[in-house]
Amino acid sequence: MREEPAPREGRSGKGRAQGASLHRGTGGHLAWPREGTPGSVNPSQVFNELLTREAPHLLQDLETYLGDKEWLTGNSVTWADFYWDICNTTLLVFKPDLLDSHPRLGTLRKKVQAIPRIAAWVQYRPQTRL
Repeated sequence: MREEPAPREGRSGKGRAQGASLHRGTGGHLAWPREGTPGSVNPSQVFNELLTREAPHLLQDLETYLGDKEWLTGNSVTWADFYWDICNTTLLVFKPDLLDSHPRLGTLRKKVQAIPRIAAWVQYRPQTRL
């Protein structure tokens, strides 16, 4: 995620120098507050809620967009189909039943993974925790 530049008065509201030090203190990245601190968020809980509450609606929209087409765009596989497969592979690690209600999207995933060069890469790719 790309972070927007700090406002002129700094993120702390106390001037540019302190705002810059706050920015450096997070390594230039957005940071979750520590659990137990006021305003803290549990990232796992947020992600789980995203997968259970938001994802089904988004997947339904994507499946509606796919309709009776074989691929997301055009008459052959495109980057959109590859990207769907990559995202889906990660999401299924966290919620294995994610596509149970979306059979057309499951079929699209299988079609992408059945492409010979993709299938070969999947077989020999480095194994990671995700």
